[in-house]
Amino acid sequence: MTLTLERIYTVNAYDEVQDISYLEQDLGNTKDNELQKKRLEEYHNGYFELIGIYAVAEVLTSDNQIQKIESTGLWGIESDSGEEYLDTIRKEQIDELTDMLVKDFNINKADIQETIEVMGTEEVRV
Repeated sequence: MTLTLERIYTVNAYDEVQDISYLEQDLGNTKDNELQKKRLEEYHNGYFELIGIYAVAEVLTSDNQIQKIESTGLWGIESDSGEEYLDTIRKEQIDELTDMLVKDFNINKADIQETIEVMGTEEVRV
């Protein structure tokens, strides 16, 4: 099956699991424990939530159907993390997806890079 890359983008999605157990651990009588308790309180007050970020490629099949291929994603990210950190995760997800497209779907890496350069990557929030 011949595939043509049409579009590539990243998605910020609500993490359905919302596993905050890492904030509920007791770190003893330390400054870190106090900071962690404060962070847990911020979570319960709705200051942030947990999200996931993954990359999506839309490819056109030889029978003119659009197929979506997704990276595995990274989940449990605090939504108020800095943009620089979130951009790093987005890039990692695009890199993972690029590797998948090359290895599993025989899409030329140069074509992927050209699509990214020409169209850029957009961020979708769901």
